Amino acid sequence: MEKSHFHQFRKPQGKVPPVGGRKISSTSSTSTMQQGEQNGQHVDSRSVATSKSSSSISVATYTQVFNITMPQTFYTGVSLLSSQTFVVSGGDWYHPPYPFFVYSFDLTASDPTEPTYTFPSVPGNVWDGTGVQNAALFSGMSFSDEGAVFASFSGTAQSPLWVETVPGVSGNWWEVGSTIQSSLNGSICAYALTSMDHYDPLGPKKAEVLVMDTSVFPVNQIMHDALWNDTAVEATHLSSDASVLVLIAAWDPNGSINSSIVRVYDVLSGSVMASWSTGWVDASCLSPDGKTLVLTTCDSENAIEVYSITDGRVTQLVNSTYPEGFPSTSTFTYAETCQISSSGGLWVVFPLWWGGAINQTAVAYYASLPTSPTYQAYLPPTSLWLSEGITSDLQDSIISSTSLDDFFVYTSWGGKSYNASGGFTPPTIHVFTSASPSAPILQISTPASEDPQVSGSIQSVDLAMNGTSLLILCEGLNNVRCFF
Repeated sequence: MEKSHFHQFRKPQGKVPPVGGRKISSTSSTSTMQQGEQNGQHVDSRSVATSKSSSSISVATYTQVFNITMPQTFYTGVSLLSSQTFVVSGGDWYHPPYPFFVYSFDLTASDPTEPTYTFPSVPGNVWDGTGVQNAALFSGMSFSDEGAVFASFSGTAQSPLWVETVPGVSGNWWEVGSTIQSSLNGSICAYALTSMDHYDPLGPKKAEVLVMDTSVFPVNQIMHDALWNDTAVEATHLSSDASVLVLIAAWDPNGSINSSIVRVYDVLSGSVMASWSTGWVDASCLSPDGKTLVLTTCDSENAIEVYSITDGRVTQLVNSTYPEGFPSTSTFTYAETCQISSSGGLWVVFPLWWGGAINQTAVAYYASLPTSPTYQAYLPPTSLWLSEGITSDLQDSIISSTSLDDFFVYTSWGGKSYNASGGFTPPTIHVFTSASPSAPILQISTPASEDPQVSGSIQSVDLAMNGTSLLILCEGLNNVRCFF
């Protein structure tokens, strides 16, 4: 491995299924979002560099195209291949032999809720290949040899481009906490996993990453790297051109996670540009061009770190504390998710605890990031939006997020009750744009069905453009919904 080129400064201390039996609801329902700030609070403080009033927030409308529900079936992933096709994975966890499935659907068909193709599958998940509009990814485990299985699906979703057990990750080793990413054209995939011996679940675990060329069959493995014992995968990121790969792993040397290992690779040469440890990374993102990496750390660090990746060198540009302007009711927070837009803006979402529960959410937007090192200990966001707080007997956790062009979407529980008898607000999809970042342009709630076995949950979300309309596909434990 090559010598690391890494420059870092520290911030000042002090701020510390089979289809049968599913229920289809394809009746279109149209709703108009009220002014963007009716469901949230816009914060004006010295921490907000610029701010847009509610009158500047665009009002968006949406239509629910369909809602597919399958009682007693858990969906495990969803991905839009294009504005016409999507792929869903799931399984029946209740009835032997516990069948798992991967279906593709055609949104232009007369009945878009009927699968157009069913793929033979094993237990696993469909992943959204971030930045990919013509491919979906699948990772799972083969019962036959207990090895890791991968698949990549084309834009037409009529057949998988490849399915194979990855060499070197099989036998008695299980995958844990896997993540998978793809290049823009879907031909290069990076798969990271925590490998462990399932005969010794308390034994050693270590983070591994593989990069594969999926344009040929059998798949050509481009590179493989493994960290040491007591590491576990947190995230992996691959640039659109597959030139830069980032692996982030939690490090547990003494039985308590208090730091993360970050490793940046030059994929073409297979060499390591830089490798370092930082605070425990909760959220991270890589710009599509692979030139900007953002890490957000928690616990004693509570930092937003920005790095440039150019000419084989990794340089830290920003080491900032969290945004100011959180309400006084907030007793604890960390960054749950972040995304870098196509125009270079940064979105960061923070769950806010009011004691022992997550009762509010903050969304910080940075319209631009420094391009050279800055030694200021605080980088003010362009805007900071606060969701409406909920009562202390409820909890509003952030679930997932994604971005496309200058759209940013995150999903939340909406207010999940601690007990079955308690009331709650439904899960919600929050849609932002870089043009009006100070409040959502749209919020879509997904209430549960009258059927008690069907939830309104949202586990993952994906986006695609259909002309001038934004297509939103979301997947819950046993429902798939489509909006535009």
